[in-house]
Parts: sequence; C-alpha cells; structure tokens
Amino acid sequence: MMGRPSKLHRPFLTVIIGVSVLLFFSFQASSQERFQHSSSDPALTSWEVFDEGETDTPSAWSSANGVIDQSSNIYGGGAGMEPEKPGTMAISGNPAWSDLQFALHLLSRDDDALGIVFRFQDSKNYYRYAMDKQRNTIRLVKFVEGNLSILAERPFAYNKNEWYAVSVKAAGPDIQILLNHRPVITVTDATFAKGRIGLYCWGNKGASFKDIIAAPLERSAPSRVPELAMAPPGIESASPPPATPEGKSGYGKAPVSSMEILTREVELLKKEVRTLREEAEIRRQLQMTEDEKSEEEEELLTAAGREYTLLKKGTLGFEYNFSYSYYSLDAISAIYTVNKFSNHNLSHSLFMEYALFDNLTLNMDIPFTFKHYDEDNESKWINDLGDFRFGLQFQPVKTSADKPAVILTSNLSCPTGRSPYEINSATDLATGNGIYSLSTGLSASKTIDPIIAFGSVGYTYNFTETGLNYKYGPSEETIKEVDSGDYITASAGFAYSLSYMVSLNMSYQFSYAMDSTYRFRNEASPSQEVAGGVSSIFSIGMGFRVAKTQSVITSIAMGFTNDDPDFLISVRVPFELNLVK
Repeated sequence: MMGRPSKLHRPFLTVIIGVSVLLFFSFQASSQERFQHSSSDPALTSWEVFDEGETDTPSAWSSANGVIDQSSNIYGGGAGMEPEKPGTMAISGNPAWSDLQFALHLLSRDDDALGIVFRFQDSKNYYRYAMDKQRNTIRLVKFVEGNLSILAERPFAYNKNEWYAVSVKAAGPDIQILLNHRPVITVTDATFAKGRIGLYCWGNKGASFKDIIAAPLERSAPSRVPELAMAPPGIESASPPPATPEGKSGYGKAPVSSMEILTREVELLKKEVRTLREEAEIRRQLQMTEDEKSEEEEELLTAAGREYTLLKKGTLGFEYNFSYSYYSLDAISAIYTVNKFSNHNLSHSLFMEYALFDNLTLNMDIPFTFKHYDEDNESKWINDLGDFRFGLQFQPVKTSADKPAVILTSNLSCPTGRSPYEINSATDLATGNGIYSLSTGLSASKTIDPIIAFGSVGYTYNFTETGLNYKYGPSEETIKEVDSGDYITASAGFAYSLSYMVSLNMSYQFSYAMDSTYRFRNEASPSQEVAGGVSSIFSIGMGFRVAKTQSVITSIAMGFTNDDPDFLISVRVPFELNLVK
C-alpha cells in the first residue's frame, strides 16, 4: 500500500512540475515565433538551398536590399504541362511551425514557374504553390515521399515585371492561397501538420521575392483568419538570426498583435490606393480624347487617299502633289531588231477643296505635266496643262463606331490638256485624254484596332468625242469619232499608325477598261474596235508629321501589266484653312 509523500518530497515535486510546465510553454513559443527576412541577411545564412533540376545547374540565389533573387534557368523534367517541375528551392524557418500565415511579394522577368513552399519536412515531403505564365496555370501540389498529387489548379497567366502579393494560410488541415489579397485556392488536406517555409523556381532565371513574412495563426479555418499585413516596399524589417543545427532559431519575437496587423493593413491599403490613383492619372493623361482619335484616323485616311476623308464645314483645303512615273517597253519590229521605248512623266498638281457642309465637300484638281518620250535614239518632250477635274464628296449617313464610314464620290474630267486627237503624233505628245468623262464611286473605311481598313469601287463613263479630223496610222486614215471604253476600278488597303510622327499604308488597285471604237471618214473602213485591258498596281505609302498640324505624305507604287508604270513615286503636302470663326 502506497502512502502519501512526505513533507520533504513535496517541494521537490513542485519544482519538477513547474519546470515541466515552463519547458512545455517555452517549446510552444519557440515553435511559433515570427519570421521576417530583411536586408541584413545578404548571404542568406538562414536559408538552405535544394537543387532538384538537372539542366542549367546550379541555382543562383542572392539577396540585396531585402530582395531575394534567383537568376539561374535551372529546371528538370518535361517542358509541357507535367506538374512535377523539379527546379530549385530555398528553405528557411522552423520544422515545428504548424498553424501560420506565410506571405510575400514575388515578381518574374521570365515566363516559367515560381512560387512558395510550406510545411516542408524534407526534399520529398512538402506542399508547393506555383504560378506559370507560359503554361497559363496556378497549381497547389503536395509531395509525399517524392510522389506528387495535385490538390488544386486553375488557369492564370501572370504579367512579367509585375509584383504579386502571395500568401498562404495554413490552420490545421485547412489551407488557403491568396493572390493579391484575394482567395484563389482553398483545400483541406491533413498530410502535413507542420514544417518549414521556402521559395521555389523552375526554368525561371528572373525571379524576385521580397517582404517575406511568416507569423503564427490561432487554430481556425483560413476563411476566418485575418490576413497578415505585408511590409510595404521600401520599409526594412528586422533580420532573423541564423537557424541552429537543430532547426531551431532564436527569433524570439512575440506574435504580432491584432492592432498591429490592422495598422499595417491600413497603411498598405493607403499606399496601394495612392499608387492606383497615380496610375489612373497617368493613363488619363496618355489616353487620347475622341477628337484626337478622330484627327488621327483622318490623318491616316488622308495619307491613303483624299476620297476617304471629308473636311469640316467652312474649311478650305489645298494639296500640292508631285509625282514621277516611268514606263518602259521592248518591242520586236523586225528580225533581230528590238526597239526600246521609255516614257518619263513628271506631274505637279494643285488640289483644292471646300466643305459646304460637314458631309459635303467640293473639289478641283489642276495638273501641270512634263513628259519625255524616248524611242531608240529619237526623243520628244512637252510641258503643258493636264485635264482639269471637278468633283464632290457626299456622306449620306453619319459615321458610327460599329459601322464603316461611307462616302459617295463623283468627278467630271474636262479635256483641258493636249488632246491625243489634235496633235502630230510624230513630233508631239499629249498631256490629256482628249475626252470628257464622268466618274462615280463609293469609298468606305472602318477602324479595326490597331489598323484602319479602307476600300473603294468606281465606274467611269467616257463621253463620245465627235467632230475630229485626226490622221491615224501609216495609211493616215482620218478619225472622225472616238467612243472610248468605260472602265471599272476597285481598290483596298489598310493604314496603321507606327508612332505619333509616322504612319504606314498599303493598298492595291485594279481596273478594267472596256473595248474602244474608232470611226473613220472613209466609208470603206467605217470603224475599228480596239480591245480593252486591265491595270494592276500595288502601293506602299508613309505619312510623316512635320508639325502639329502639318504632314508630308509619300508613296511608291509598282505596276504589274504592260500598260502600267514600272514604278511611280509621289509626294503630297496637304494644307487646311478654317474660314469659319
């Protein structure tokens, strides 16, 4: 039978019990200390590196000003969607940590995986959360004796060179991942109840981590646990002392209080609000107004062609146009005889337009032409006016954002230049067509960000020219009437603003000319049919803004048929005067 302890034994038992209680609470406190990485640990003495990748080894972890960088492209496994992705890990903290919140900011200059590790037992047993831009994935996995299981994943592609706030709340079996302070993954898994924390990279040679904090949580579901406030960028935090060989460390800091968490969270939110306001103001200043956008579209379309734009009511417009075209042709006139023909055309024209209304513009074009023609060793040239052209542009329906802008055009060409039916073709050159013609057409343009697409169709009716007395051909038959064939045209292209100062446009034009008929005074040969033809021209143009309201437009074009110029170069300089105050 056991008796009561003697009075001598009671003090000894009291001491034993007291020491046991103190040791228990000391162990609990030491296993739940607060961790915070800072700039005073540049050698990463409190971190242990595990390299698992086989390619581009070893890893390259470094620290400066409180930011931990990893600059090696170390990786292993496949480059597809396989979840294993063995790379490199930097591990720190206490193996006895259980319920905690681990938070940091991370940034990637690469497009592969980076993330965090928590409840790390060893290199074969831990949880890992990773973000992968190239594979458009965020994923939470666990490794048990090296065997991987996917706990959760969802599509997401981070932006390079952008800081992201990442944190994990682990309370018992409840795990929650937050991205930029918003929950993205919530799972329940009781495989690991405690362990160390760490950083992770796979194939990512531009990963950075900062504001690294780990703090204990009271046992509760993660959704009910307040989020730990992360230190705002630029504020240094205290450096943790190096871990002891036993895995314990002397951080010795008391758990952060609720008031301190709230205060830091408020300061962080204030800083983010200021940043957002500054970014919004910058975007507002850089954003184009509707008028500026309209002016840019008008400038792009003006460079493509005058038929795609209208002036505002009361505006008088001028445009100086200089162009040079070159034609060449080799023709066999006899056996072993090849005749070479070339034609150089220089044209200066003044284009004028005036807007009666916002949707109606009248215009006139006055050309002055120089021509030089070579045939073997013989040449001839001429300077004279070309054919004047009068026209109008009308927009029947007001432009809307979801519909193309449509403009109707009509032009009358008058034979003011030297007519080909009134000259001596052996010694002289024509500078006009010698007939009246009337053209009608439709042009359309539509903004398809970032380009403006445009196109047009048209039909030209050539009036019959009568009362002629023109000697034609070797037999010098006299032409009394010309019924020049009508023709159809179509064009399409696009314009793109390369910068505030430079724009680019490309277009293709096709036209088909119908048969022409020549009627003679000789009753024995009353008429002659001349087959029509096609024209095909590709053009590239650029607009250069030389002043706030002044541009110079250049283009080079190439013809694909014998009737087209080998190449054509033009320079246009438009001006506008607003006559309405």
